[in-house]
Order: sequence, then C-alpha cells, then structure tokens
Amino acid sequence: MREFQLEGKTAIVTGAGRGIGKAIALILAEAGAKIIAAARTKEEIEETAAVVRKMGRICLPIPTDVTKASDVALLVDAAVSEFGRIDILINQAGRGGGRNRRSAAALPRSVGRGSRRHAGRRFQLLRIR
Repeated sequence: MREFQLEGKTAIVTGAGRGIGKAIALILAEAGAKIIAAARTKEEIEETAAVVRKMGRICLPIPTDVTKASDVALLVDAAVSEFGRIDILINQAGRGGGRNRRSAAALPRSVGRGSRRHAGRRFQLLRIR
C-alpha cells in the first residue's frame, strides 16, 4: 500500500469491534496509523486491538457508547492524552435513536437513511475539541 501511507497519523474508528468498522480500523493500521478502536463491546474492540498489534501497530481500545456525550468526551480525551492529536475520524458506529435521530431528520431525503442516522453523532464528536 505504498500510495496510502498513514505513518505518524492517529485515527479514531467508532464501531471498530466488528464488520465495516473493524475492517476500516485494520486497513488504517496496515497503512501505518495508530488506532483508537471504539465500540460499546469491550471484548470486540480488544479482539480488534489484538489483530492490530499482531501487525506490529499500536491500538488503544476504548469502550464507548457514541450516544452518550460523556463517553465521547472520554474517548477524545484518551486519544489526545495518549497520542497528542487526532488526524482521522471514522464514525462507523451503527445504532440510531434518541436525540440524534431528531436532529438528523432535517437533512434532505436525498441523503441516505444511514447517513442521516450518523450525522448527529459525527457532529457531536467534532464539537468536543
């Protein structure tokens, strides 16, 4: 992956415990990024972290429920404390509901349902710092 080098970069990946989120975390690690793996299930992100470490890369697993502002704040604080910066944010956590569904409902119908569901969480993460 010479054309896709992320040495020295730090990435937060939500939903990193399984599926697409895990795959994204592994690809970013393969490209050289330090990974902060976030998901609600500690065992799943520990498994992701183990795979990243077998690649010889760094992974910090942080149990996080992105629907809780306090969890998101702890995630960002841990990332900055450990690595000094956040270069990449991938919001792949895939559970909708509550306040975020209402705030995202104003997006145009042309935006896919999944994108509207994730929009509230993405903005919440960006507002932290």
